[in-house]
Amino acid sequence: MRKELLIYNGPGVSEFFLPYFKSEFGSFFNIGFIDKDDILNAKWTKTAHSILIPGGRDVYYQQELKGIGNALIQKFVNDGGNYIGICAGAYYGSSYIEFAKGTPLEIIDERHLKFTGATATGPVLGFDFSYENNNTARNVEIFYRSQTMCLALDVYYNGGCTFKSCKDYWPLAFYNSEKEMPAIILKNHGKGKVLLSGVHIECPAINEKKQQQIKRQKIIIDILKRLCHRP
Repeated sequence: MRKELLIYNGPGVSEFFLPYFKSEFGSFFNIGFIDKDDILNAKWTKTAHSILIPGGRDVYYQQELKGIGNALIQKFVNDGGNYIGICAGAYYGSSYIEFAKGTPLEIIDERHLKFTGATATGPVLGFDFSYENNNTARNVEIFYRSQTMCLALDVYYNGGCTFKSCKDYWPLAFYNSEKEMPAIILKNHGKGKVLLSGVHIECPAINEKKQQQIKRQKIIIDILKRLCHRP
């Protein structure tokens, strides 16, 4: 049955990625968008299946949702909802951020959702990153592994994280074949589930070929089936 996936669209969100969620996730969910006011009125917690925090700048998410907003998201997941965090949303769903350490963009700080005890650390591919445009985006190879598939694939990447210092999750994909740097992780949280991805699985890779698209969509389907499944 199709259920509602609500995507946060407030200050800090990169609108570049928003159209892809409907095209790539729309076969599983009815897609809607919410802002800070919608989150604070709490009506969405009664009807939504999942909330997704997309790519952008997580410091603005922190400013907008601190306190009651975060508490409502935590309760939603504890009560059986899902949290999906992609790139900035993955940083935001972790306990700590270590971003661009030693550069003018440095963020070393606590985050309050704490869906994992891990520190979200990045950018994984180096610090030649800019918030001003997507010119620093590139493809990165990930190795995806689940009970039903195992494959390597180039995916869209722009400043994303890996997860360090705590392994309270299931790694679904890695940035390297040595399996040292998780790129996508999944975990239970209360009665709900949490999916954090340092890469943009919703977005086509740069110059993506048809066969690459098919593989990426297989990964998306596998992930969403895991989120939709309840024991």
